Amino acid sequence: MAAVSESADLPVIDYPLLSTKASDGSPESVKERQHFYRSLQKLGFVYLRTPGVTQRDIDMLFSQARTFFAKPDSEKKQILGKMDKGRGPSQGYSNPHKLAANPDTSDIKEFFGMYRDDDVERPNQWLKDTDSRAMRAALVSLFDSCHSVILELLSVLAESIGLEAQALWPSVEQRNHFIACLHYPSTSIESFKTRVRAAAHSDYGCMTLLFNDGGEGLQVVGPSGEYQYIARKNDCAVVNGE
Repeated sequence: MAAVSESADLPVIDYPLLSTKASDGSPESVKERQHFYRSLQKLGFVYLRTPGVTQRDIDMLFSQARTFFAKPDSEKKQILGKMDKGRGPSQGYSNPHKLAANPDTSDIKEFFGMYRDDDVERPNQWLKDTDSRAMRAALVSLFDSCHSVILELLSVLAESIGLEAQALWPSVEQRNHFIACLHYPSTSIESFKTRVRAAAHSDYGCMTLLFNDGGEGLQVVGPSGEYQYIARKNDCAVVNGE
């Protein structure tokens, strides 16, 4: 297991300031946009404050997710996901902790995944109970909000390298984003001799917005080559733009 140093001190980018660039560019907005671009260049990660969704909405979604993961396995397996090699992660429920070919070395987690909810050819999978319908509505709303944020962030990056603001938009015009609700069940210290919560990886796609409900959990490789914790901040998402 890699050594973990102290928590990383990531820059905090103010999304409302970043996204309210006037036609001629207010000094504060221009400065924040430059700060975002340079921070991603240097570190690959930043905090994004008030990123198009309220902390209250995120807290509600985490509560709904906890309700979902507390359901019996028999219910969750009704929407068991399968990997789509042409698309990526599975839609529906997945549990490497219990369903992997070799559970002794699998990630200790379970998750629910979804893509855009208006895709009739490859529809998402949902349970039908009242709680699950509420979670669906919240996730669809989050999906739409995050798409708008991603467009704005791509505009900032495009303009930072001398391109038109919408130059990178075609890369996400099909809204083929993926949302994963992750749950890390309790386990023993002994299990970490052969397993981890989530193995070291680079995120797929061009950019990730991460919301979490714990003090620490995410680890990233810092400039020194050591893993560092990314602590949770209220009203912030972590942007992975590596």
